[in-house]
Amino acid sequence: MGAKLVRYYEFAKEKGGLAMMMKLSFKTCLTQKKAQLEEDTPEIVKLFYDSLRELTDNDPTVPRL
Repeated sequence: MGAKLVRYYEFAKEKGGLAMMMKLSFKTCLTQKKAQLEEDTPEIVKLFYDSLRELTDNDPTVPRL
């Protein structure tokens, strides 16, 4: 479970390291560890996508999962 959310955390790490991962955690209210256990519902996946787009200044390489 949470495979898509984990991929978003991996993307955040590639783009900005630990700092970007922490920002994503704050914006989504889900730590990476909790995201691994969470179900990939459309709402949560959209939250992660939107959050990463905002954190990366609308980087077009943010994957839409």
